[in-house]
Amino acid sequence: MEQSYLSSKSFSKIKASFEISDSDVKFDKSFNITSGSKDVDILVIPIYRGNVHEAYLWVYNNKKENRITTLYESLTYESSILSSASLYSESKLFIMDIDFEKEKTGLRYKIADDLDKRVVSKKLASKKLAKNPPVDTEEETYVDCVTRVYQTAKQACEADATCDTLCDFTPGCHASMLAAAAYTCL
Repeated sequence: MEQSYLSSKSFSKIKASFEISDSDVKFDKSFNITSGSKDVDILVIPIYRGNVHEAYLWVYNNKKENRITTLYESLTYESSILSSASLYSESKLFIMDIDFEKEKTGLRYKIADDLDKRVVSKKLASKKLAKNPPVDTEEETYVDCVTRVYQTAKQACEADATCDTLCDFTPGCHASMLAAAAYTCL
């Protein structure tokens, strides 16, 4: 998968959007995640600038559609502990901010800001300015979709004793489910 990714348009676009050099990409530290679908492979690649772990590339290889998509997750640390992450599309479209809090069992996370909140704020501002505001639709919002997909994946994992046990001891397991849900709902 790494070789096909290196020659993909997705990799070229993400490198240009986030000014990533080839030396920043650490394939030797990358890892695969099971997506729950035989049609989608997920590869997580760390990005280092110097000795600083700055980001992850979440590479989704949809074999059925012959399409590779990448999400960029920038990382922020406080006292060497991960404090927040921001998720972006290949073209630098903001998706969400995630805040992390240290607990005895690891890190707990919550969505701090997301694309849907920003879109809603813009809609409200434009409604105040418009004489004939658009009619709201009952479509599922991006956040609702991410929440629904994440909860479905989490419940499915919790229903399987092996998955539930492995997830308890795998750092980033729930964050991986959240990232997969974010990608699914794009």
